[in-house]
Amino acid sequence: MSRILSDGLPAYIFSPPGAPGITIAELWHGKGVPKISELVDPDLESQPAILPDAGGMRFRLVMHAPGDRMAMHATDTVDVVVVLSGELCLEVEGSEVVTLTPGDSVVQLGARHAWENRGLEPCIAAVFLIGAEP
Repeated sequence: MSRILSDGLPAYIFSPPGAPGITIAELWHGKGVPKISELVDPDLESQPAILPDAGGMRFRLVMHAPGDRMAMHATDTVDVVVVLSGELCLEVEGSEVVTLTPGDSVVQLGARHAWENRGLEPCIAAVFLIGAEP
């Protein structure tokens, strides 16, 4: 039987430690390889980890405030990012900076990288994270 699990504001909205200019709204998360016939309702009321474990998944809306810069970092995740509004700069270690605008997307595969909103308005991005093996 199909049903709508949630229709309203996300149950969990947070800023990662040390990143006050970033706001994340957790939309969905799961663990392991999904099997449609056995999906368990995700507990969207629980506080999710910042990153999914290997095989886990997260789907989020992330808001970067103007002037926000996330430090250079690497994660054991495949990150699928689509900019919905504003602009967001992606710096990949050893490469040039790319500016993403609404409709632009990137698949980030665990490289050392940094995000920065150099614009004058907030940037909102849809982000799907897939936990990977190191």
